[in-house]
Amino acid sequence: FSVAAIGSAPISYQWQFEGMPVPGANSSTYNMGSVTPADTGHYDCVVGNNAGTTNSITATLTVITNPAITLQPTNMVVYAGQPATFSVTATGPQPIYYQWQFGVDATNIVGATNATLNLNNVQPTNGGLYAVKVSNAYGEVVSSNALLTVLVTPPYITTQPTNQTVYAGNTATFSLVAGGTAPLNYRWSFNATNIVGATNATLNLSNVQPTNGGNYAVTVS
Repeated sequence: FSVAAIGSAPISYQWQFEGMPVPGANSSTYNMGSVTPADTGHYDCVVGNNAGTTNSITATLTVITNPAITLQPTNMVVYAGQPATFSVTATGPQPIYYQWQFGVDATNIVGATNATLNLNNVQPTNGGLYAVKVSNAYGEVVSSNALLTVLVTPPYITTQPTNQTVYAGNTATFSLVAGGTAPLNYRWSFNATNIVGATNATLNLSNVQPTNGGNYAVTVS
């Protein structure tokens, strides 16, 4: 900042920041070093001589900064089917914009433009690196990568099929209850031979005959 003054010498100068004297700023030019956002504000100069003092008009300093990330997204480990949430905290001149990215090639995620990224019902294909690009009118910065690890639970059977005894011509039903990471696939077999089309958790046999008697089992995958 600089000011030009006339009047009887000697003329003194005292620069002020927000109405408070700036130590050592006593010439017609006030040179600031590396400014920071904290230097944003109003500056003026009090010019004086033996006859009195007068204040310059106030000049405003605006320090423009790129956004800065103060809290990075962190790694997450979840089971398949559960939700996952990544978030970032950023500061800087508003408005601030967000764009989440996925993968080593940093592909933009459509619609992921908030400070928080919510993923529902995550699957193994969702596992990988996530980052967010934060920008404002003056620049942009990209967060560090956060790794999402999706754990897959193998299938397990909680209720086994039970033996059935029925009269010829009636219906026989076998069923089981299984858990594990969805989707679960079922394959019923009769005497170790796969039954065509029997791919549900329940097997219904209509109008059974003596030839249908034997061993039934199901493979869950």
